[in-house]
Amino acid sequence: MIRNINKLYSLQLGRIFLLVLFVMSILPFLWITFYVHPSADDDFMNCAYADYFGRWETYKFWYLNWQGRYFSTFLYQISPWCYESLWGYRIIGAAMVVGLVIAMMYLVHVTKSFRWQESILLGLGFTSVYLYQLPSVPHLYWLVGAFTFQLPLILGLVLLAHLIVHFRLPKHRLSQALIIFLVILICGTNEFMTLITTGFIGFWMSYNYLTTRRVNQFSILVFSVCILATLVVFLAPGTFNRATYYSGNQNLIFSLQITIITLLKQIKIWLTDAPILPITLLYVPFIFFKIKKDESLKKLFQTHPIWTVFLWGGVLALPAFIYAYGRADGYTPRIYNVIYFFFLMGWFYHVISIPLFLRLNWHRIILPTYVAVIVGLMLFFAYIQDSNVRYAYTDILSGDATTYDSALLARYNKIKACQTDTCWVDTLPVYPRSIFYRDILADHLGEHYGRYFGKKHVKIPNYGFYVDSIGVGARMYY
Repeated sequence: MIRNINKLYSLQLGRIFLLVLFVMSILPFLWITFYVHPSADDDFMNCAYADYFGRWETYKFWYLNWQGRYFSTFLYQISPWCYESLWGYRIIGAAMVVGLVIAMMYLVHVTKSFRWQESILLGLGFTSVYLYQLPSVPHLYWLVGAFTFQLPLILGLVLLAHLIVHFRLPKHRLSQALIIFLVILICGTNEFMTLITTGFIGFWMSYNYLTTRRVNQFSILVFSVCILATLVVFLAPGTFNRATYYSGNQNLIFSLQITIITLLKQIKIWLTDAPILPITLLYVPFIFFKIKKDESLKKLFQTHPIWTVFLWGGVLALPAFIYAYGRADGYTPRIYNVIYFFFLMGWFYHVISIPLFLRLNWHRIILPTYVAVIVGLMLFFAYIQDSNVRYAYTDILSGDATTYDSALLARYNKIKACQTDTCWVDTLPVYPRSIFYRDILADHLGEHYGRYFGKKHVKIPNYGFYVDSIGVGARMYY
């Protein structure tokens, strides 16, 4: 198997095919950032508050009254939109996509087992699969959501990379400093990542002790920092206020049921609708070939599956459960963006670690070249079917993204020219599913919209008609 797969990789044609496929599948998510606009939900509010009350006072207000997310709340106050920079807002949206590619490439490269060309291909492949079936693409570009949920995933990959560096070079001071710094940042983005990061570092510390019977002082230091950060987040008055804000929440039985049911449904969709299986068939034998040549890389995957599967399941269930328990709501796409990321990470880890544990020699399995070609064609046809990739290209090439951009630019100009405190603006003519996330749907959003432009209120026709972006489609309902 590895002989034929390795031959496919060594051939320029095979490399070009995969490179072009992955680049073309990622390209529309960068292209469409030229048309991204702030959402009526939170983007205008945070900037209006920061401008009116001052950034420090606004920061304290959120920590004391709504949430303990000390890092993402800080980023809200310095969003480019707060400085009236639409292009700055768009650049950060593009950076969320590019950052994921670079972070994954870096993670692969620090193992010292892959050349840069191979790291690029693996990084592009992971990002491509992630974007292909991402539950909600607009949350990549809605900066409040991106700062809270997407940025910590990118930082998490960098953290994992430096944990690998520490694994190889325990006395590497720069990596140690970066690990502590990244832990502080990640724990301050959202409650899920706080618990996941703390749990992972605790697992790392425990597993290191059980396998070596030695106490790793640095791991204890990092775990202590995690505990401190967790306390800062969860003991914040704002965290308590938010936890008790939603009626009908904190229902344990409901939260467990909806978490299990929704999570299993999503996993079924990800395995059957996303090109995970073809990617696995193409990538895993290649990685096994690398592992065979590098014992230090092999050690990263030589874990007991009972430990890692338990950890993986907990990481997948934790965000869904916390959201259901705190909001009395079973599904929100931005949470499942996080879950999908960890599903992919765990999937690709376990399809390598479990065969290693079972002593299966995948590198000795012969996969005929024609089978590899068929798998490649399956991958190609998967990308041209209904998916986020196709929807993003459709939004751009149909002109919907351009119409959406022009309509919002005209709306901003109309509000600025408005001579009254309450300004009426037109309803958006289109809702591009790849970038649209909420219009003015309630009084408080209209007030925040207005405050940003120095008005008291902004309203649209059919006021109160709820327009939202869920998954890959825009749904409208009363």
